[in-house]
Amino acid sequence: MPLTLTRRRLLISGGAAISGAIAASTAGVLISEATAAHHSSVASHTANAASGTATATPTSTASQTPSIPPYSGLRTRPDLDGAAGLKVRTATGDAAPGYLFLTPKTPANVQGAAIYDNAGHLIWFRPLGAGEDMVHNLQLVEYHGQPLLAWYEGKAPSGTPGFGDGTCLLYNTSYEQVATIRGDGGSPIDLHDLVVTPQGTAIVAAYLPVTRDLTSIGGATNTIVYDWHLQEIDIATGQLRFSWHAIDHVDISETTETPPTSPGGAFDFFHGNSIDRTPDGTAFIVSARNTSTIYKIDRATGNVIWRLRGADKGEAPGRHLKLLPDGESFWYQHDVRAWADGTLSVFDDGGQPFHHNGRGIILNVDESAGTATITRQDSIKIPVNFEGSYRPQPNGDWLAGWGDVGGLTEFAPDGKVVLDVDFDANSYRCLRADWVANPVVPPDIAAERAADGSVNVWASWNGATEVRSWRVLGGDSVATLEPLREFPWTDFETAMTVTTDSKVVAVAALDANGRLLSTSASRAV
Repeated sequence: MPLTLTRRRLLISGGAAISGAIAASTAGVLISEATAAHHSSVASHTANAASGTATATPTSTASQTPSIPPYSGLRTRPDLDGAAGLKVRTATGDAAPGYLFLTPKTPANVQGAAIYDNAGHLIWFRPLGAGEDMVHNLQLVEYHGQPLLAWYEGKAPSGTPGFGDGTCLLYNTSYEQVATIRGDGGSPIDLHDLVVTPQGTAIVAAYLPVTRDLTSIGGATNTIVYDWHLQEIDIATGQLRFSWHAIDHVDISETTETPPTSPGGAFDFFHGNSIDRTPDGTAFIVSARNTSTIYKIDRATGNVIWRLRGADKGEAPGRHLKLLPDGESFWYQHDVRAWADGTLSVFDDGGQPFHHNGRGIILNVDESAGTATITRQDSIKIPVNFEGSYRPQPNGDWLAGWGDVGGLTEFAPDGKVVLDVDFDANSYRCLRADWVANPVVPPDIAAERAADGSVNVWASWNGATEVRSWRVLGGDSVATLEPLREFPWTDFETAMTVTTDSKVVAVAALDANGRLLSTSASRAV
């Protein structure tokens, strides 16, 4: 089978031509990236000083695992045609359990919230809602002890630089909507992040236009500046519990961006793209792309406790943490998360413009010493312009999503690549979670009699996670349906052929123990 080259695959194969090695060493810590000139060296990993340096060089399995095309020709759900197909490049069998949560947008502009298994099979797809422009950040949240799917849907306001006006939706394990999250006073919220707290609140943000004179930083007078508004909202009542405006606490001169020089232009100086609560709940950790800075914000006062600047752009007011090792940097970062051990995980995009290849990094934060030290990095040697994610897995692995480039990679604790997946789409984040769902609607079926008298049957059940086999039922009428044959579940839609003179057929979904989960409507053949 010929190799399918997505944009990500082309970047890997030509990586040596567009990016050189980045290395820094101090006190026995070596931080480096592996050569990308060969397909057999597609990943790098940096350990801490105690364990030295480990570089993973897994063999690409593109020729071993067939490429998976976008889903098309679905007989049971033609409305879901165009859902992104995943191409599994490396699979050692050691990946963490659970399902992959994506929001892929294909070159054909098919986008939606999607769940896949580790083998790349589509489990659930919800296309973009009518009248909406974008869907982002599919994740698992817990609200009042109930596991729920959450994602953002909304519009991209005309002329805005990469944010949205919309809502976050919460759906239960039957795929029924249970809540809609809006901002203060029912206002639209931004696409970039949602945190649902044990207290039943949602931490979100929105962009608000204000007018400022930017001549002091080389810009124009009368410039529209987008203020980033952090909000904590009671989900049940909509009450505002916390409010923080970036423009009141961060000087516009901290930006790494160039302001417009013509009056009336728009300027996104901050561009907040991730929010997290510290484990003790007393502060927020905020990532701002357009200052290449991470901020710790006191929840009680709103004051900035410290800044960690990844970009070399001089100092800003307030307390700063020093990034170590010396000479290191991060640029246009995303998905900054605070963990109980005092570390931060960060997806470091490295561009745009290009500074270094995209990577996931771990920062050991020592507030008393005023330092943040890179202790680990994972990379497959590709430049990333925007988006991306980097999250720990329950087995100790780390899962990186490559943002606008497309694809995801899972790294073992020693840096070995245990799963590498490609797709012809970009996904804002690539996450994984345990998810058990049984849709409230029954399975879908399509059937037709073939020229030889056999009956071809197709079955699917969008979102069902427990189906392991299908039982085809047949009879002269619905009342006389009886089992004909069982087939293993193979993909989102399973095709089956039975030899029967039945006039009516249906399908029954069975779990791993052969227990009946649900039965479809019947179809005449």
